[in-house]
Amino acid sequence: MERAIKEIDSGKLHIEFILSPADKDRFEARALKHLAVETNVPGFRPGKAPVDLVRAKFSDETIANEIMKAAVREYYPNTVKEEKLETIESPLTKNG
Repeated sequence: MERAIKEIDSGKLHIEFILSPADKDRFEARALKHLAVETNVPGFRPGKAPVDLVRAKFSDETIANEIMKAAVREYYPNTVKEEKLETIESPLTKNG
C-alpha cells in the first residue's frame, strides 16, 4: 500500500491509499465476507454462501465501495498516528 497526502484547503487534507494487487485481493475477500453476512442468500446461513453467489448479488460498484471501506478502516488510523494528524471525524462517519 502506498499513500499520498495533499492539503486541499486550509486545515483539510486529502489522503489517498493506493492498494497493491495483493492488498486489493485481501480487502476484496474481506468485503465479500462482510456482504455475505449482511445479505440473505437462499439456501445458506448468513455468511456461509459461496463467494461467487455473493459476488453475483452485488454490483461491481458496491463491491468496490466495500473494498474501499475495509482499506480505510485498516489504514486510516495508522496514517493518522504516523503523520501525527489531528482529526475531527473518521472519513467513514458520513458514508458508512
